[in-house]
Amino acid sequence: MTITVRQLVELGHLGLSVCAGERGLGRAVTWAHVSQLEQPAQWLEGGELLITTSGVGWPTESESQRDYVEKLIDRGAAGLAVGRRQLTNREAAGGAGGRDVPAAIDPTVLGLADTAGFPLLEIPYDIPFSAITKVVAASNVGALRDGLVDHLRILETMRSTTERGLSVGEVFDRLENAARCDLYLCDPDGERLLPSIPPPPASLREHLPLKVGTSPVFDGGYAVPIVLAGEVTGYLLAREKRPGSARLASVQHASTIVAVELSNAFRGWEVERREGAETLFMLLTGEVYAGAQARRLTKGGFDIDRRLVLLAVDQAESLDAALNYRLRSRGITHQMLRRQHLFVLCADEEATLELIGSAPGVGHVGVSTPLSVDGPLMVAERQAQWGLGLARRWRERIVRYSERERLSGWLPLEESQLERIVAEILGPIIEYDRAHDSDLILSLRTLLGQDRRHDRTAAALHIHTHTLAYRLRNIERITNRKLTRVDDIVDLSLALRAEDLLQGFRDDHGRSTRRVFDP
Repeated sequence: MTITVRQLVELGHLGLSVCAGERGLGRAVTWAHVSQLEQPAQWLEGGELLITTSGVGWPTESESQRDYVEKLIDRGAAGLAVGRRQLTNREAAGGAGGRDVPAAIDPTVLGLADTAGFPLLEIPYDIPFSAITKVVAASNVGALRDGLVDHLRILETMRSTTERGLSVGEVFDRLENAARCDLYLCDPDGERLLPSIPPPPASLREHLPLKVGTSPVFDGGYAVPIVLAGEVTGYLLAREKRPGSARLASVQHASTIVAVELSNAFRGWEVERREGAETLFMLLTGEVYAGAQARRLTKGGFDIDRRLVLLAVDQAESLDAALNYRLRSRGITHQMLRRQHLFVLCADEEATLELIGSAPGVGHVGVSTPLSVDGPLMVAERQAQWGLGLARRWRERIVRYSERERLSGWLPLEESQLERIVAEILGPIIEYDRAHDSDLILSLRTLLGQDRRHDRTAAALHIHTHTLAYRLRNIERITNRKLTRVDDIVDLSLALRAEDLLQGFRDDHGRSTRRVFDP
């Protein structure tokens, strides 16, 4: 049975005296902990009797003493015992009585302890701290034995996982029973990390992320980092089912098993990513005939009845794995391929698109029109690239290919052919703008976007209609085309669409990003 503060005081050989907080003498002491830190509270689990020394660990200023005790109370400590110190030579020469000095405790701190029922004890100088810790340890043998049993049950979970092939969900259920707490797993931002394991509720996420040197203990639970390859991959959070039911050591043991499960999941996700990349490459290059495409995609986990979209994602290649984990952890079926950009094939769901668009490091996203599992993916690739080009031009995060832009369907997909169209039709205007620092291309885009309405175009450009008329005459003169002739308008519109599509073939520096398959 756990010893109480009162029982420790009643042991005459310890010489403990009560300075304040007698109402709390019935508190159970789970451990006796010696500390000389300025702020030791954050390293306690709750239930400990903290032992410190007057003049060393125990502060001398009244405000610091009050803060010290308040934090111990908030952490749920059983009490505070302050050791008396020995007289200095100067104090002894001054004729001070006795051989030690009482612990200097401010009267306001004594009042705080009395109000909170928090025992404040004083330890004689000639009583070693180890005498107290040995009594507490001997009295708590049963509790320590229960902790050892919990640890063995956790290790048994690891053995069962290997022998019986338990699922991740089954492993977590066993760990929760063994550790006597509710367990949650999340990434450093508090989001879901494994599909079958719940992320922590908002009340627990507020404790994340842990700063270096921060205690993993919080009121009613623990937050233990999961470290893989030297980096914090996520956190295992534990919430006590009842006060005192869980131990930090048990949660730390459980986190080791969780790290193994997480590492296995990551390896499996990487294998799936590579297999998906190979399949998607074959589909985009036409190496798989239409009948086999649906079979390959349904075998890869796609629902035959769900509409899909192909995304062209603008992000650094080094972040591809993180995006793959982000989607896999939420149970989202997808395939990824790094070519001109990162292409992602996934279900046509706004939540999925938003999850990708809001991922760290993602700049812009172009989205194809929805298609079935046997739909034309090569066409979807062009649409996604066109959407990416517009997203870059408009500085928007996500742009869907619009069915209204059927004109773009007449353009070739090859980058070299698109460049030739732009050079032949728009090249003279681009060179003129560069040489004269003018805005003829912008004016042409705006004119066609405003259905060739001069008044609306001038208003959108914030210029006078006479200035607009002068610019349009310049465009006609430079290109040798008339903005009143249908054929010429179609040429110019197609060239502008080609320039947009080219944006999907280039990085932020205008360099071509076309490349061969490399999973």
